Formats: sequence, C-alpha cells, structure tokens
Amino acid sequence: MAPAGLAGRLELHRMALPPAPGDLTRGGDLSAKREEIDVSRIPRFQEHLKTGFTAEAASAARFRAYAAQAQRDGLPQLARAWLDLAAAKDQLALALLDAAGQVRGKETDLASAISEERYENDILYPKMIRDVTEPVADVFLKLVASQKEHLRRLEALRESLNASKGDVELPPEVDKGVPATAR
Repeated sequence: MAPAGLAGRLELHRMALPPAPGDLTRGGDLSAKREEIDVSRIPRFQEHLKTGFTAEAASAARFRAYAAQAQRDGLPQLARAWLDLAAAKDQLALALLDAAGQVRGKETDLASAISEERYENDILYPKMIRDVTEPVADVFLKLVASQKEHLRRLEALRESLNASKGDVELPPEVDKGVPATAR
C-alpha cells in the first residue's frame, strides 16, 4: 500500500531519485556516483500541459486520418464517428493550450505561429531530411512546400491585421460565408 498524505508523497519522490553515494538502504554503494538529473527550463505543470496538448492534438489528427480512411472504405457513418471524436480531442487540446497560457490573442498568436512555421521550415524539417532515406525525405520535402504556403498565409494575416482597425479580411478561398464559430 502506498504511503498517504504529504509525507507519503515526499517518500515516494525520495524513492524515485537515484541513491546518493553511500546510501546502502536503496541499492547504492560507497563508490556510486550520483548521476545528474536533467532539469527542464519550464515548470513541471507547463511540461505536463504541453505533453497533454501534444497527446490530444496528435490523437485528433490520427482520428481525422482514420475518418478519411473509413470514407475511402465506404463507411461514412464510421467516418463521421471518427470526426466527432477528433473534434472532442481538439477541444481538449485547446483547453490544455489555453491553460498553459499559449493563447494570447492577435499579434502575439500570429507572431508565435510565424516563428513556429519558420523554425519548422528552416531548422526542423531540413534536419530531418538529412537524417532519413530518400523516400521519406520526399515526404518531408512536400510537407515543407506546404509549410512555406502556410508561412505566406500567416504573414499575410499579420499584414492585414496590422493594416486594419479590427478584424482581418479573409481571402475568398477561406471565407465561405460560415461564421468562424460554426466551422
């Protein structure tokens, strides 16, 4: 049975750490060197929110892929069920992102998105392309081409927002006449 209360949690935490040199009570020995423990630069709760967000967002994307496959397989009801589950996962991901303080509005969100796209285009995917086989590299090269279009659209949104006194004007291919809350 696990120890209860704060003292119990502290004991569990102590037990999870590597033994200190000379600590013979937890499997250590006099010559053991205590390994350095990697410490994140962000608070643990932020790490947990980020991990949760990543898990929920990845599940939502996977569920949309399953929906597309179900549609190709002639199973439209299953496809709709997958899409419904994906939308629920998206909502969970959004709540985690918001709780992490990563949704701040207007220029800040656009600047963050632009920075992310530039990192992916200029550093992340080129590094991956160098490390994989040619068929996989081709997948990443196609992805980077799409990413460059995303960056162009984000920069256009920022310019539009900076030039406007309120909301941005949407290009016709984006504005289908459906309110953003209904999409």
